[in-house]
Amino acid sequence: MSSLPARSDIAPEYRWDRSLVFADDDAWESAFEALDARVESTEPVDDSVVSDGQTLRDALDLREELLRERGPLWLYPQLRLLVDTDDEAAESRRQRARDLRGRIDGLFSGLEPAIQQAGRERIEGLVAETPGLAPYEHFLDDVLRQADHTLSPAEESLLADLDETLDAPSRVLERIDSTAVEPRTVTVEGDEVTVTGQSFGRLLSHPGREVRKRVHHAYRGALAEHRVATAQAYAEHLRAADARAGVRNYDSAIDMATDDLPTEVHEALSEAVLEHYEPFERRLEYIRQDLDGDDLHNWDRAAPLVAGEGPEIPYEEGVEHVLAAVEPLGSDYRDRLAEILDQRRVDVYETQEKRGIVAAAFGSYEVGSFVHLNYADDLWSLLFFAHELGHVMHKEHFDAAQPTTYQSYPDHVAEIASFCHEALLVRHLLDTFADERDRLHLLDTFTRKLPMLAAARGMTFVRQLFADIEAGETLTADHIDARNLETMRRFYPDVSFEEADATLWMSQNLDREPCHAYWYLLGSAGGLATARRLLDGDLAPGAYRDFLRAGSSEYAMDLLGRLDLSVRDGGVVATGLREYGDYLDALTE
Repeated sequence: MSSLPARSDIAPEYRWDRSLVFADDDAWESAFEALDARVESTEPVDDSVVSDGQTLRDALDLREELLRERGPLWLYPQLRLLVDTDDEAAESRRQRARDLRGRIDGLFSGLEPAIQQAGRERIEGLVAETPGLAPYEHFLDDVLRQADHTLSPAEESLLADLDETLDAPSRVLERIDSTAVEPRTVTVEGDEVTVTGQSFGRLLSHPGREVRKRVHHAYRGALAEHRVATAQAYAEHLRAADARAGVRNYDSAIDMATDDLPTEVHEALSEAVLEHYEPFERRLEYIRQDLDGDDLHNWDRAAPLVAGEGPEIPYEEGVEHVLAAVEPLGSDYRDRLAEILDQRRVDVYETQEKRGIVAAAFGSYEVGSFVHLNYADDLWSLLFFAHELGHVMHKEHFDAAQPTTYQSYPDHVAEIASFCHEALLVRHLLDTFADERDRLHLLDTFTRKLPMLAAARGMTFVRQLFADIEAGETLTADHIDARNLETMRRFYPDVSFEEADATLWMSQNLDREPCHAYWYLLGSAGGLATARRLLDGDLAPGAYRDFLRAGSSEYAMDLLGRLDLSVRDGGVVATGLREYGDYLDALTE
């Protein structure tokens, strides 16, 4: 591969259709102007919102309407920027949508303080006596629960005005990742291959150790050119999260991120990975056995355990595999997924100017979801495809079942459906592949891809940086490097790291919520356990789909309880790692 194709070289059926959101740019402008005018003419919520039940219901209904209308305004330019990171017109539209979002949030900055000031007895009385308020009961209970973390109306309005400023480091990090880092090339079997963010993981699983080493150094070198600027932006991103937590009276940014789950839960989960480390240690030992006594280096951690090329799986074949894999969830589930895939909601192949993330799903109220891929006709791509479709179907279920207020993924459970999809796909392919070598490649790829160890390490890394901020440390590039290398050596004690490996913190989706690694730890372990229970008949498909339908209408512990996932003691990680160990056993027997 000497260069990536232009977007115009890709057939339309492999490019998503933004007209499913708005017909064209003019339609976006019309919708924006209409909502902008409506926001301009709307009076902000004040203490009178709880004067009677109908006034409260009207405010909550209006909030839902504005949320539904603003979502597509952000999604439309976002879809363009994902496939053309240099589109300045799309960036301008996205910024205008963000500004409008902030103004809408400002209109309702007095809502939560007013509800909390009224008190639980008053609010429960309004719900009981007012038709149409019952659907908001969980939302109101959650607002009351967070009274200690809510500011006065004036302070909430000020914080809403500051959101764009506090989010600026995240936008800088996204820009560095999408446009500033210049990918390098390496020679692989006579071809010049571009090492992008999406190809890096795949290339690190090349059977040739020298290739892996060159890929590792090329990617690390490209990132390092922006090391100081990235460190500065990342430090500001963490400090912004810490500042928000302090203003809202949380003990730490991690407490704010975990919210309705106790802080000790994510600590128990990450520690459980180290307590049940044996499968990871075993996999690394299998790799070491192929190195003729040489040290295990960072570029070896994803080395394949199976010789030769894995199966080639064209996109259309991949679609059929995913549809067959989800049949245990019911024909309605499968058929709805098939309908979505027929609507040009997937942008399939890597092209010039397309953002180099492997895969992601994006959606909004009323217009549904879209999937960003960089598909390469292999198992690695197929697993990511199935993963993102898990998100799509999660959203599809709660969109259909819940009012706008609850149409979201609760952070703590957001990744369970996606990893459940992956595990269902793996079980289907193990039963489908006729060639034993293909089955071994599948097991090898899946056990390399599962992020439990990497996520636990990432969460520990971020937790330490937040502790450093609280201790008054300055997060320079050198400081962040040192913390990263420290946690890498803790979680991969058998790997010989170079000092330059410390910079690989830069590849960790830094623009996202700082504690997002925790979601992948809980999600991957929980997804494996859930898929096993579904396939063994211990969890009914209807009960699983009820979990999806719930959206954010219940607290995290209740949602996890629907799937019988134990989190307080790290039990879900132990269960997930037993599943991981079973896959590894099947691979190495």
